Amino acid sequence: MTTNTGSDGWMPIESAPRDGTPILAWSLGYGARETKMGRYPEGSPGYAVWARGDGPLNYGWVWIEEKHNSAHTWNPTHWMPLPPPPQEPQP
Repeated sequence: MTTNTGSDGWMPIESAPRDGTPILAWSLGYGARETKMGRYPEGSPGYAVWARGDGPLNYGWVWIEEKHNSAHTWNPTHWMPLPPPPQEPQP
């Protein structure tokens, strides 16, 4: 995976992890959103659609967005790792 980042930390979407790791992705139409890449299983209807080359980055890949459920309508161009969660105060 490419780790070259711009001064703002955003990386080209082509270098995004494809293993289900949650990331922060950005597109012009939607702004920044938490998402992750998943792969349709071979033989599924979704796989057939994406196998024609309509999927992001490569056939068979799909954006998974539980919160927005708009994985098929956006095309992010950049990504960055999610920040770590806040630390709980120590007693």
